[in-house]
Amino acid sequence: MTRYIVSIKFTGKSDILTQLCVFDAIKKLGTFCIQDQKDRVYILEFKSELTQDWLEERFKNLAGPAEVFNYTVCRFD
Repeated sequence: MTRYIVSIKFTGKSDILTQLCVFDAIKKLGTFCIQDQKDRVYILEFKSELTQDWLEERFKNLAGPAEVFNYTVCRFD
């Protein structure tokens, strides 16, 4: 499994239910724990079998055309 640091910043377009749905979808991509959280920004330590490119594409799809969150994926190994 590859380790990543993922930063997720939810926009004003997302309510708490949307945020919970996003985290539910993320846990289907791998395992994670929240390392830090402030306001609408979450820093995750994320482990996945997916490549960084594939993972970034999945996050892009999850954010959708409404862009309910912005994200950054960095490999941690």
